[in-house]
Amino acid sequence: MNKEKLRKKILNKRNNISNRFCIVNSNKIFNNFKINIFPSLKKGKIIIYNSFKNEVKTEKIIDFLLNKGFEIYNPCIIDKKIIPCKFFSHKKLSIGPYKIMEPVKKYKLKTMKNVIAVIVPGIVFDKNGNRIGFGKGYFDRFLCKINKNILKIALAYSFQVLKKIPYTKKDVKMDIIITEKEIIYVKKKKKNL
Repeated sequence: MNKEKLRKKILNKRNNISNRFCIVNSNKIFNNFKINIFPSLKKGKIIIYNSFKNEVKTEKIIDFLLNKGFEIYNPCIIDKKIIPCKFFSHKKLSIGPYKIMEPVKKYKLKTMKNVIAVIVPGIVFDKNGNRIGFGKGYFDRFLCKINKNILKIALAYSFQVLKKIPYTKKDVKMDIIITEKEIIYVKKKKKNL
């Protein structure tokens, strides 16, 4: 199946899950993150998306990281590029392009120094860390420019992770995929966290 058909098929499935499914499984994914990934993270800045429609909910992860002293930045679309902007509170967000919530005030991230992870949305993933997004290429263009040591973490429901998906050289692989059922470490050694 080509990328476009696969994107449509899985997006259709995700659009039709219940709110309860979304909340229950997002909570499981949050717990997987908190128990298995968080203890290995050094303190720093984290770029994380604000969840949209039936994406894995990120509010709990954002609040948890803020409470632990991490600086949080959201990907904002500015001049057709992703520019990370500082997150202060869920109340200080407004609707941005594509109807995704963004910080009202755009305090742009000046340097990627001390950014330890980017938590990325997507529609379809595979066990090798390949990702299919909405097809606009925003995240691929952003991720290919960042330091290789910055962890690329995807959040997904298990039905979004297939054995193998089509990909190109332009596509940027994830290092870790967290679902409600498992954590897939694409980097061979867990020590690399």
